Amino acid sequence: MRYANIGKRSLAFFLDLIIWLVLTSIIYGLVAVFIPALFPALFKDITTTSTGASDQLFWLIFIIVGWPYHSINHSSPRQATLGKRAFGIIVSDLNENQISFGRATGRYFCFVLFTVLVLVDFLSVPFTDNNQALHDLITRTVVIEK
Repeated sequence: MRYANIGKRSLAFFLDLIIWLVLTSIIYGLVAVFIPALFPALFKDITTTSTGASDQLFWLIFIIVGWPYHSINHSSPRQATLGKRAFGIIVSDLNENQISFGRATGRYFCFVLFTVLVLVDFLSVPFTDNNQALHDLITRTVVIEK
């Protein structure tokens, strides 16, 4: 088993981040247009858009969109998001088996917690034998080269 290095993982992450941001922006745009149109009574007293609320809604949608994108792709027979596929790496359990949707979901939310909220997720990669990030260690997964 050949573990993916931090370089490949980072490049795959940034490609996935671009895809994730595009999907989020599309859904955010649809929500921002259609929700007030469908429920005008909820928005009749709002004269200006609150930037803080708007930003919070965007990041909430970002996290919600990321969940199926990452979890479905990592638990599929391909075992990889589009970014990981582009760099020839996959996610598996410690025995190189496909992971379940539940494990992929746990992996995603650990990733969100340690990356987005704490900013320490990938610090462990260079120091572990299997190049595992914190979310990999917790969910007992590895990222390997195909």
